[in-house]
Amino acid sequence: MTKSFFYMSGIEVALGDIVNISGDSTGVVIMVIQPGSQDAMDYHAPEGGVMFDAKGYGWFLHAGRSLEEAEDIEFMHRSVGVI
Repeated sequence: MTKSFFYMSGIEVALGDIVNISGDSTGVVIMVIQPGSQDAMDYHAPEGGVMFDAKGYGWFLHAGRSLEEAEDIEFMHRSVGVI
């Protein structure tokens, strides 16, 4: 079964989403990791999570807690294409 992740706003996370990080940086969703998957095991995130690439932060994984409670990650818009 596929798990969905959501932002505080209630919008479902999707690959390529553009987000605001901590009010001072932008980032993009580069991976949505499903619980129990090989990626979850590789990244030591058994509950799954969302991987971001953000200016000034690099790649980081938000795992083990709900994105719905992450005030520092704000959905901005869906990407319109692959760069």
